[in-house]
Amino acid sequence: MKTVLPVNFLDKVKFEIAKYNNPQYFVQFWQLDGRLDNQRLKNAFEKVYEAIPKLQTKLVYQDNQYKYQTFNYQNNFLLEDTDLCPVAALQVALNNNFQQLVTQANFAPFIAIKFDKRDSNESVLCLLINHIFCDAPSGYLFREQLAAEYNNTNIDLSDTTLSLSDEQFIQQQVSDNVAFNKAIEQQRSLSASFLSEANQVDLFYREDTNNAVIFDFFDIDTATVKRPDDMTLNTLISSAIAKVVMELKADTLQGRVSMSITTNVRQNEDKLFGNFVSAIPIKLEQGEIEHIAPAFQQQINDFKMNPLRALVSYAGFATSFANATPEQLMNGFRLISSKSNLYISNFGHYNRNQDEHLEFSGSTTISAGGFNFPLQGHYGLIVTLVPYDHKVGVGIAVSPSIFNEKDLESFKSLVANTLVKRRNCA
Repeated sequence: MKTVLPVNFLDKVKFEIAKYNNPQYFVQFWQLDGRLDNQRLKNAFEKVYEAIPKLQTKLVYQDNQYKYQTFNYQNNFLLEDTDLCPVAALQVALNNNFQQLVTQANFAPFIAIKFDKRDSNESVLCLLINHIFCDAPSGYLFREQLAAEYNNTNIDLSDTTLSLSDEQFIQQQVSDNVAFNKAIEQQRSLSASFLSEANQVDLFYREDTNNAVIFDFFDIDTATVKRPDDMTLNTLISSAIAKVVMELKADTLQGRVSMSITTNVRQNEDKLFGNFVSAIPIKLEQGEIEHIAPAFQQQINDFKMNPLRALVSYAGFATSFANATPEQLMNGFRLISSKSNLYISNFGHYNRNQDEHLEFSGSTTISAGGFNFPLQGHYGLIVTLVPYDHKVGVGIAVSPSIFNEKDLESFKSLVANTLVKRRNCA
């Protein structure tokens, strides 16, 4: 009997957004030192792909319902030689050929691109991941299985859940139904307040038909960042980003910025494939970084004090969107996205780049990074944080209506200088 795959509410939302804006892909990449056998890597990619049923399907909307149909993808494993630094080659490809790459692969769930530097052992392995099918934790799960297959280690997905409906997921996460139902009631009030006209945001990007995107990337050396014991590295970097955005977009923001910070809803984040993420809303006002950072950390702490908060937020949206039409889905998401100026996608929240199981035999990971797709509703700027070794990779994906290339150079310089300034003042 043919298995019917469940369609999660985020699957539907991303499917609808992709009709209007940039294809809903996010990017994970790893810079490697040491030559990989490309044919062996391709074989491993195909085997992992075949092991996850959802990756042999495409989502369609027919007869007033969303459903996954069997589909065979082609042209989703690409090899490129380059004279550039492999990370720079990836950036050029994303800036110049992103639409072509995903179109020729028929918008496949995963697209692998490997850039090999000529006359060198340096390369970059990049996964373009279609958010219609899964989220960033699932990307790391795929990457781990890819390394296992390449290394001739048996793929074992027996303890991994490869598809789960929203209802099943929520039930599995809840241990105290009384506390959960009480939290749901409280969340309704918080959601109404968040989405109300009283919670206005001075937007510097509004959805339009222009799908242009600029991708840029830089590293932050954590040795240059002075971190107090009561603050996370994510807080310090995110606060610096917020401060710089307020400075560069001062004419629009008028001294305040609203952000959404990604959060993982899973309890066992490594062993579930699909779309199970939510976001933490953060509001900050202009000031010195010494004041902005504690305010950011306090709002994160307040959110995390209630361990059900992320799940309740997810459950609220899943319930609201369960039977929504495509138009209702987009109207709902546009309203949600109009309450934030930017999105910080913290892959580091579930990043396992130091995990030896992610290494390919014969090579070493020397850097890592990622990009998340902008142009989601009213999100025109998404910054992605990926920690590795003693650094944090910062990936920027932005509409040129917000930052041009000169603005991006200012943004990168100001973020780095803000963090150094904080260290010197500490």
